[in-house]
Amino acid sequence: MRQGKLTPAKILPAHVRLTRQAPRQLDTDNLSSSFKAMRDGVADALGIDDGSGLISWCYDQQKRKQYGVLIAVGWGPDE
Repeated sequence: MRQGKLTPAKILPAHVRLTRQAPRQLDTDNLSSSFKAMRDGVADALGIDDGSGLISWCYDQQKRKQYGVLIAVGWGPDE
């Protein structure tokens, strides 16, 4: 459980990778669309708009029998 809201000045810039796990793979435009709600939720948890240049987004997918999503967040300047 999160204790209080994270402050953007302390955690940004951030790099977020969203990985979709599913039996069937999607093409790239449908893959990015499938993450709309998750992207909004991650940005909300970080206390910033999802369109901000302070967050870079990367989408990936893995073929799996069961559905799931992996969310990885990295901090600091892009290298």
